[in-house]
Amino acid sequence: PVLAADGSLLYTYRLPNGEPRALTQAEVFHLRGLSSDGIMGYSPVELHRETFGWAQATKEYGARLFGNDSRPGGILQAKNRLSEEAAKRLARSWEEAHKGLSSAHRMAVLEEGIEWKQVGIAPEEAQYLETCNFQVQDVARIYRVPPHKISELSRATFSNIEEQEIEYVTDTLQSCAERWEQQI
Repeated sequence: PVLAADGSLLYTYRLPNGEPRALTQAEVFHLRGLSSDGIMGYSPVELHRETFGWAQATKEYGARLFGNDSRPGGILQAKNRLSEEAAKRLARSWEEAHKGLSSAHRMAVLEEGIEWKQVGIAPEEAQYLETCNFQVQDVARIYRVPPHKISELSRATFSNIEEQEIEYVTDTLQSCAERWEQQI
């Protein structure tokens, strides 16, 4: 939409044959949201891209963590210096023997003074599950949807669900319905 000289909005619509057609404000149902110019609303995804990026990174971390039997990475430490080729061969053979769920809990045989040392933090310390739960709530918050509506019931009880339903109608749905009503 563009602002016309008389203050109304004009919309350019492209017909199926590719020809552009100008539509007036009276011909278009434009439900406006929060915006800086009163014309084009903010995109929730664009405004909260870091939140969505964090959720995606956590999901990928979880997939890798659980793909490695819920164990963080580690190092193989040799008492003597290994050649570059020997180090690459050792790393490759270790991964082949121990990476993935199908290789979980296999016996490791370390020779010539090589030791396994776990690095990183345990999932409990990283609070992985709490982070996932917070992200569900964070995304629900962006769209003003109560967590129980998307099956996040950690704080829901039989006695407060009714109150949460009432709040959802009065605090979220009512304002949306009023915006629709005013535009119609």
